[in-house]
Amino acid sequence: MQGEKTQAIKPLRNTSTTFLLTANQISLQTKLLASNFRLNNQARQFFANYFHKENFHFKKSMAIKLRAVQQNQDQNATVQDLVEAYIHPNTSKINNTDEEKTYQME
Repeated sequence: MQGEKTQAIKPLRNTSTTFLLTANQISLQTKLLASNFRLNNQARQFFANYFHKENFHFKKSMAIKLRAVQQNQDQNATVQDLVEAYIHPNTSKINNTDEEKTYQME
């Protein structure tokens, strides 16, 4: 087989779980990369409070936006960008890659 040696392959995303945000620590200005933001139950609680919804569900567009931020190492992206992806899911560019097809539909 040809290609890169496994030792030379570096992950695109940081998988460190040393510090995870709580819902109270999240704001619209929270930087996604610098804060180690995840779409977890704490984020779900933040968005439920923000949108005044008892049962908040993440949208595919939010997951795709977060994945793009991680892959592109966009240091300026904030939670506000995820809010925009939630409100306007059709305006965020969604490619139909094999990976994105694994996300559940909204």
